[in-house]
Amino acid sequence: MILFLSFITGITYSLGGRGRDFADRHRLPRWMFDRVLMRLFITPLIFCVALLFKAKFSIYPYLIIYGLSYGAMTTYGKIGKQEDVYWWNWLICGFLYGMVLLPLLITGSITLGFFCARTILLSVVTCLWSQAIGIAWLEEGGRGFLLTVSLLI
Repeated sequence: MILFLSFITGITYSLGGRGRDFADRHRLPRWMFDRVLMRLFITPLIFCVALLFKAKFSIYPYLIIYGLSYGAMTTYGKIGKQEDVYWWNWLICGFLYGMVLLPLLITGSITLGFFCARTILLSVVTCLWSQAIGIAWLEEGGRGFLLTVSLLI
């Protein structure tokens, strides 16, 4: 189920990156390509649903993780008025994706080994993926996929 939800988060993350002009050009519903709705609200929601299959805990960590996921997806690790995204920005981006599970580490719901392995893996693989793939929709979808599939570690 986590693998299936990984594909869904990849799709929603990518759809949020396409933008409303893409929807208009292809006569598709604009809401499906809304960055705020798809990437910042739906993708973290599906990620939290995938967490249900990893560990059971109270609602409060889910709410915090949802908020942290939202925050992690609003940045590419850019500093100031930086226009381009460099490899270290993708490294920061992957690191932030890994840090969203910090509340579970604090509550003892996951092990330090899992947390560190996932954070390091997301940092490195997000960086390599984003630098290597030149097709925007595939690159974005891959980052969304990695966010959730990394729960399988």
